[in-house]
Amino acid sequence: HGFGINGVLIILSNLKAEGLFRQYANVAPAGTSMGAFGALAFAHLAPVSTVIAFSPQTTLDQSIAPWDRRSWKGMKQDWSLPYSDVTQHLDQVGKIYAVYDPYIDQDRPQIERIQHSHLMPLKAIGLGHKSAMVLRRMDQLKPIMSGAIKGTLTQSEFYQRNRDRKNVLVYRRNIEEYLTERGKEHRVGRFHRAFKLRRAAREA
Repeated sequence: HGFGINGVLIILSNLKAEGLFRQYANVAPAGTSMGAFGALAFAHLAPVSTVIAFSPQTTLDQSIAPWDRRSWKGMKQDWSLPYSDVTQHLDQVGKIYAVYDPYIDQDRPQIERIQHSHLMPLKAIGLGHKSAMVLRRMDQLKPIMSGAIKGTLTQSEFYQRNRDRKNVLVYRRNIEEYLTERGKEHRVGRFHRAFKLRRAAREA
C-alpha cells in the first residue's frame, strides 16, 4: 500500500489527464484479492468503467474490517492514506462484477461492504479465495471475462458456466474444509464418495 498505491495513483492520474482512457469504448479494470482492491480503487479514473473483481478486499484497515486478518504484511501498511477504503470511491464506476465464495467468512463481508447500484455479486461456491484460478482450470475464465468486459454477463450465465466446479478437485477439498469448520464432519465422507462417483460417471 503506502508508496505503491500513491505512485500508481499519480501515474494513472497523469494518463487520465493525457486522455488515454477516452480513447477506448470500454475500460475494465480487473484483479484478484488485493489486485481487485487496486481495480476498485482506481476505476474512478476511467468513469463508467466496468470492474471485474475476484475475491476482492475493500480494505485491510483493522478499524473497519477487523474480521480480515489473513495478510499480516498488508495489515501493517498505512491504511490511513487516501484510497485505503475503496467503497468511498465507487460513485463514478459503471458496473461491478464481484466473484466470491460466500463460504469464506473473510470474503463475504468484504463484498457486503460494496454498496453500488450496479453491483452484480457472483457466488462461486466452493472455489475458495482463488476463484479466478479455478475458473481458468475449468476453461471458463476467458468467456466470463469477455462477457463482463462487454457488460453482457448475467448471473444465470455465470452459474451455468460454473456448474462444472463439482468435478474439480479444488472444489471438493474446499467443501470438505467448510464442512469440517462448521462441525459437519459426518457429512464429509458422504460428500467425498458422491464426488468420486460423479467424476467416474463423467469420465466413463
